[in-house]
Amino acid sequence: MDFDYSFNETDGVIFDLDGTLWDSTQEIADAWNELLKTRPDIIREPITREELFSNMGLPMYDIAANLFPSERPEVRNALMDDMGIFENGYLAKRGAVLFDGVTETVKKIAEKVPVFIVSNCQDGYIEAFMKAHAFEGVFKDHECWGRTGLSKAENIKAVIDRNNIKKPVYIGDTDSDSKACANAGVPFVFAQYGFGNTERYDAKVKCMKDFRSLII
Repeated sequence: MDFDYSFNETDGVIFDLDGTLWDSTQEIADAWNELLKTRPDIIREPITREELFSNMGLPMYDIAANLFPSERPEVRNALMDDMGIFENGYLAKRGAVLFDGVTETVKKIAEKVPVFIVSNCQDGYIEAFMKAHAFEGVFKDHECWGRTGLSKAENIKAVIDRNNIKKPVYIGDTDSDSKACANAGVPFVFAQYGFGNTERYDAKVKCMKDFRSLII
């Protein structure tokens, strides 16, 4: 899709979270395995970081289907809800691994234009990220699958509409992010350092500091 403005003319930068701002895969695996110790009715080996890595960016119930394929949908979805609540508290206290340059880049961009987050995570996950890493008050708005039940494209459009963003830009790290941006009609910046890959993007960056240079 062609856009009639440069990235440094944006009036709203929307960030993906997992694979773009932080890597929480090991911390999530630790949290989920801790909770699974209290559920002897769920039979499976401990969840590994590699399993989570391959599922990052998917809606939570899709991840549940991949991790617990032998469980009935209502069982695995309820389990995923419980793990999400436990995980939020775990991450809010411990945090996770921020990608290089995230703190300074996000805060520097926020001095120029409003910044936002849209993720396919559960409700409370974005808040845990912001609390753990002192981003409370930095992001103007955020949205997620867990709160709306909507696709990432629909959540991107919701954030754009309610904040009256005229020239949005989204940065993410997966092909599903690229597709969501195409469906939302938003230019997509591919974070090459993240979890996924895609051949469809309007710009790409090798690190978060490069993204700051693109915007400012």
